[in-house]
Amino acid sequence: MTNIRLLPIVIMAVAALLVLKTLGLATNGGYVLTGVARAQAAGDGASGGDPGQGEPITLPAEPTLADTTPTLSDGAPTIGEVLDAAGGHGAPGVAEGDDTGGYVANSVAAENACDPLPVAGAELEGGELLAIAADCPPLADAMPLLVTPEGPAPLMAGDATQTEQAVLERLAARRTELESYEQQLAMRASLVEAAEKRIEERQTTLQSIEDQIASLVEQRKQMEEGQFAAIVAMYESMKPKDAAKIFDNLDMDVLLRVTRMMSPRKMSPILAEMNTTRAQELTVRMASADSDPLESMSPDDLAALPQIVGQ
Repeated sequence: MTNIRLLPIVIMAVAALLVLKTLGLATNGGYVLTGVARAQAAGDGASGGDPGQGEPITLPAEPTLADTTPTLSDGAPTIGEVLDAAGGHGAPGVAEGDDTGGYVANSVAAENACDPLPVAGAELEGGELLAIAADCPPLADAMPLLVTPEGPAPLMAGDATQTEQAVLERLAARRTELESYEQQLAMRASLVEAAEKRIEERQTTLQSIEDQIASLVEQRKQMEEGQFAAIVAMYESMKPKDAAKIFDNLDMDVLLRVTRMMSPRKMSPILAEMNTTRAQELTVRMASADSDPLESMSPDDLAALPQIVGQ
């Protein structure tokens, strides 16, 4: 309990010592405890004190102890000097605006500002150029700009109605551009749809034409097969000796086609009556025709075949 009661006293003593030490550092040891004598206010002139309080204590001119420790020179102003410059309790302070004109110096603005222009008619030393006004704009706060057809303009400069009008004009112009772009897209979409319909109609027409051609080709093939079947029946009804004479002088391609359509029972007597050389050639052609025709075709024959070109 004793330690707890002494703790506030210790804290107050440490705080008092810290205040005295700070005051001593600030005034370079200029404070002195004068006992019960009352300090005179600065700038009062006469003593003005009551005679019953006693005379003020006079400080010695020389320090009682010689201080031989080295000290560092500090050129910064101290609190005492600032107070003297500002005036004591009875001394008038420096008039505001005498030297600085009421303007507090800004180090950042001073570094970025341009040099002052020379007096009119004064000569420049060393051929120095004058500062251009565009290179040294006046210091001012940044303002938001609005891009208009006439150029950038401050967003909140002048009347607020003009700014709103400019914004509305920009929005209207943008809306007009978007509507025009939408119309172009709609027109292109309609053109694409029309082209697709034309392609579908063209494809349907081509398909119908292809079906008609295939039907005509099939009819032509059936007609030729019917006519050729009649020719084959005619040769089958002839005598073998008479038919052999005709086969000896007939074209080999036509003869090969006729013999394929004739029955072997009808063809064997005719082949026996034919010329030996002609009969051998016909037999070889009939045997080779039974094999795959692609194996006997040359590359030129294959290239001459109709090609199917993909779309």
